[in-house]
Amino acid sequence: TNFYGAMDDLQIYGNALSAADVNALYGGWSGSTSCIISKWTFNNGSTSDEIGFDHGNIGVTSAPTLTTDRFGNTNQAYYFDGVDDFIDFDGSHIDVADFSISFWVKTATHNYKTILQKWATSNGGFAIEDYPNVRSSVYTNNSSIARSISISAFSTGNWHHIVLTNQFNNSSSLYI
Repeated sequence: TNFYGAMDDLQIYGNALSAADVNALYGGWSGSTSCIISKWTFNNGSTSDEIGFDHGNIGVTSAPTLTTDRFGNTNQAYYFDGVDDFIDFDGSHIDVADFSISFWVKTATHNYKTILQKWATSNGGFAIEDYPNVRSSVYTNNSSIARSISISAFSTGNWHHIVLTNQFNNSSSLYI
């Protein structure tokens, strides 16, 4: 099911960030270039990977619309209608072993939808959902849930920073 709300500043890291790193990200730290894999700010509608590791562009599918970001800047985030808007990217560079996903999200209502997910049949995947508590699941290569976390729902109408960290065969953490 498709997400209903706005998303901004999607970043993918090749390691499980620490709680201190997540706190620094919330404060504006852009992350160490030694562990960041991909970054999309969506500024002015750009879907290019700004890190430059040649992970390509996000494929804009079914036309989510540009909207105002969390700082009040127009055309700096994407709004998804919850019906048929979504974006797709080549997630082949994301290893579901050790990773972190960081992004900002704003919803108008809790809508029992998937906010962000990645599937790779050979090595599992993950999903971050709004059901109405925010929950994340990390899946094994046979689609079994390896770990699932649920935290209290966030308030609607406000921007929230969400970070999922995963350490292979160890633990996952979800921060809001």
